[in-house]
Amino acid sequence: MRSTLPLLGLATFTTAHTVFSNLYINGVNQGDGTCIRMPKDPQTASHWIEDPYSSPDMACGRDGATPVAFTCPAPAGSSLTLEFRISPDLSPTNPPPSRKSTDLGPLDPSHKGPLAVYLKPLASASSPATGPGWFKIWHAGLDPSSGTFATSKLIAQGGLLSVALPGDLPTGLYLVRPEVLALHTVEGGRVQPQFYAGCAQIYVKNDGAAALRVPGDKGVSIPGHVRPDDAGVNFNIYEEKLVGGRYVVPGPGVFFPGTPGGVVGAKEVGAPYRADGKTCLIKNANWCGVEVPRWTTEEGCWASVKQCWEQAEACYKEMGPVGGANCDVWGESKCKAMGEEECRVGEGERAGKTWEGPRKRVLTEVFLDERGAPPVGNVDEGGVKTGSVAGGAKPVVSAAPTMGFVTSVVPVATPGITDVPAVEETTSHTTNTSTKTTTVTVPGGDAAPTAVKAAPARPTGVFVPGGLPHKALATGTPSKPCGKGKGKGKFGGQGRFRRAA
Repeated sequence: MRSTLPLLGLATFTTAHTVFSNLYINGVNQGDGTCIRMPKDPQTASHWIEDPYSSPDMACGRDGATPVAFTCPAPAGSSLTLEFRISPDLSPTNPPPSRKSTDLGPLDPSHKGPLAVYLKPLASASSPATGPGWFKIWHAGLDPSSGTFATSKLIAQGGLLSVALPGDLPTGLYLVRPEVLALHTVEGGRVQPQFYAGCAQIYVKNDGAAALRVPGDKGVSIPGHVRPDDAGVNFNIYEEKLVGGRYVVPGPGVFFPGTPGGVVGAKEVGAPYRADGKTCLIKNANWCGVEVPRWTTEEGCWASVKQCWEQAEACYKEMGPVGGANCDVWGESKCKAMGEEECRVGEGERAGKTWEGPRKRVLTEVFLDERGAPPVGNVDEGGVKTGSVAGGAKPVVSAAPTMGFVTSVVPVATPGITDVPAVEETTSHTTNTSTKTTTVTVPGGDAAPTAVKAAPARPTGVFVPGGLPHKALATGTPSKPCGKGKGKGKFGGQGRFRRAA
């Protein structure tokens, strides 16, 4: 049996708005889509949530009720950088020249509104994202000195928002939920708020931390944390005073369990891990490529090549909106190379040939964005300004327990997880311009080298926005509603490959 590279397929996309695509922990990019519960359908991945007041999608976005395979270790007190993209499959710094400028960036400039970041502790990976237990650790709305909303500052920062993870979180699993609210659509004089939300799965190890006790007025259920009559969702950006104005950020006040004003967590960041204990040679979003069976015959060699390509097919099926760049690497540098260099070589010299493999191959993970993470407070230091508040409340820093607490989380060890090991770094992650090699140890598995010379990069996707423009007209006329137009584009190496007998 022979195998060739995957053939290019087609994918269909829709109007681009924004989607949470990447998580950085203490400046380390965890990988495109890794540990993040992203919508599975690229057509609607960046679309807003239709019913922000009662839809379960408000918790973690579409498909956010289902846990993903990877969880990212994050030391208590570390910095979290959350990245947003219009087109999650594109490099923000080195996109294909054929792509339109409107495909790039984190958000259309007309989408003005606040930002917020929430946390929720989980008893287990299968605990529901919806319901009680959420609390807000950061938010930013309108800067009255300039009349600038937090979304505009996010755009100026290239879609990267850095916040501090509270230092007093007890050990356990958490969901990190960034929330974007766009207020640009007004119909019949009434604001039609557009919420965008997603969730990252993290594991915090913080031995000795006390139980997490959230004040009753700071803990909320999602959906349900915002209401149709909230001032923050009815703020008309075309009529209200911006410079010198006052805007009330929707949701509860900020509760930050720990000392704000600095990152106190350990600098070492463990590698993303899987609960199933698989040792990954490379990952693409939340797919994991594992070593193929060993062989001692020519037939066994080709059987392992076949199994390698079957993994590649699964990778493309699971890639989601961030694309299949590392599925391409797996196919090129693992499956194709194994077939050509180990099974096919010496076909005319079988006599005396030793059939034994597979040969050890270290694969390079491709990252679409490796700009580096900005410092905490890059959008708004502290997240609360004089003209941008949550119900007039100031952030609450945890102290000695007082009366009125409704949420109590006891530090627990995560089942199946002991010490999450750190990453041993030798060079840099691969992008179009730089290279990095990491060796990771996954709980339940052996050390797995994760980088070698990659195959020539293919375009990782085409995301063609459609629908109506989003322009805040100079006349003050409200912008048109966002559309759901569809476009089509080629997606590098998606899901099809050919085997020749």
